Amino acid sequence: MKTDNLTSSFLALRDKLHRSALGFLKNDEDARDALQDTFCNLWRGESVRTELEA
Repeated sequence: MKTDNLTSSFLALRDKLHRSALGFLKNDEDARDALQDTFCNLWRGESVRTELEA
């Protein structure tokens, strides 16, 4: 199965991104949810907003 650039880049960075999210959120499940939400937004072509932009 061929993967697109977004998916292959995400998979290569997933562990580092998870550690960063875990550092901010202090909860493993919340960190995994944040990664999944961010990936889905990028995959659908939506912009990723930060709380500072809200």
